Amino acid sequence: QDPDYEREYIDRWYELRRGPLSDANMGAIIDRQAAEITPGLAAAQGAGSWSDRLREMKENLRDRAAWLDSQFFTPPEIRESDGLVTLSDPSGIRGTIFYTMDGSDPRDPGTNTASTNAVQYTSTFPLVQTGTIRARVQDGSTWSALDERFYIVGNPASSNNLVVSELMYHPAGLDPQHEYIEVENRSGEAIDLTNVRFT
Repeated sequence: QDPDYEREYIDRWYELRRGPLSDANMGAIIDRQAAEITPGLAAAQGAGSWSDRLREMKENLRDRAAWLDSQFFTPPEIRESDGLVTLSDPSGIRGTIFYTMDGSDPRDPGTNTASTNAVQYTSTFPLVQTGTIRARVQDGSTWSALDERFYIVGNPASSNNLVVSELMYHPAGLDPQHEYIEVENRSGEAIDLTNVRFT
């Protein structure tokens, strides 16, 4: 009965649907597990029509996930092409789409209104900076689930353009504060270091 909790719950469902609980991923998990059980082994254990059972399991999972999807107000879709972002409402409700580009929620928790950082979507807009776009659809006092996408603007760092070029470890006669790792941009142009880290 808490609208903020309900919104978090629905947001989490769609977050999982975009990854671990996507139809493709659920099917792949079944295929990986089924590969360990040969049809002969399945028959020996009394599991006749093994391939039919696997197909039915996949269908049941897809149907169940689709039913859960239908119980909630689906999130908008965020698409990017050639540096331009388009938002759309696949639910067909034709509500108002709000988005943020600073990673904050377009819905102001607790008030059921658009946050002060939210922008009403009217048309395609350009990506101007690296960051997370978050979007929701508002229909009266009801908000859709959240969709979010992280984008890097410019030239992202990769093993093709960023290398460890020098390493100073345990320098003789100096204390450890003189240790360092040097990285070098080999691309000849600026690169974006977002999400680059030593692990």
